[in-house]
Amino acid sequence: MLAAAGRWTIASVLGFVRFINIAVAVLWQSCRPLTWRRTVREEFLQQCHLVGLRALPFILITGSLVGFGIVYQVIYWLGVFGQTEFTGPILVLVLVREVAPLFVALTVIGRSGSVILVELGNMQIDGQVRMLDAQGIDPFLFLIVPRVVAVSVCMFSLTIAFIMVALVSGFLAGNALGSLDVTLQEFVFRILSEMGLAEIATIKDIEEGDWKMENNQLKYYKAGVSTPFVVFDLFDSAGNPAMTQVTERKRI
Repeated sequence: MLAAAGRWTIASVLGFVRFINIAVAVLWQSCRPLTWRRTVREEFLQQCHLVGLRALPFILITGSLVGFGIVYQVIYWLGVFGQTEFTGPILVLVLVREVAPLFVALTVIGRSGSVILVELGNMQIDGQVRMLDAQGIDPFLFLIVPRVVAVSVCMFSLTIAFIMVALVSGFLAGNALGSLDVTLQEFVFRILSEMGLAEIATIKDIEEGDWKMENNQLKYYKAGVSTPFVVFDLFDSAGNPAMTQVTERKRI
């Protein structure tokens, strides 16, 4: 029993070390200009086409459905309860940090990851990897580096496209059904304004604190601290300080 546990631990540590070695090697080689010769650039562009462009229609359709199902629901229910000032933080927390990366990762892994794995496995079995090595071509630079970089770039780009399509479709649904009375520019700006490092830190701290509404202000207290950590002035649609029917908040 102890020997089996030791072998499993050693194998896990060695696997982790190999993963770190490959990641560092890919990062180092991708930053070297000599790595990106014509053949490597062509392979990179081909992988971007396979991983990114071919997955783009599915990402756009899925993003539109998520926009109707999540973004519009957030806009509608926050409007019902008069808490529209939380639209930005909630969409950043749910859509930008959770839903979009998860959907894109599952799409790329399920659609392109298996294809890349089978392709490299067949090349190894058929001896094509040894043939590249015999011709003086480094298989790591020709096969691994362009694929890893292409997947990374495409996942980032597809995530941005997913978020933008979801926001636009949710905005259009909200406008069409009368749940939103702002322009698209103002709506997107609200979301982008909540994506700073300070706001992300504040969202993480909410789990251990308490929100209170006092004197036309929304205050957040950290656990065990009497001084407010964050204070917002609350206003209604006419721009007057308010405790109900709040449509705007301004951080002090």
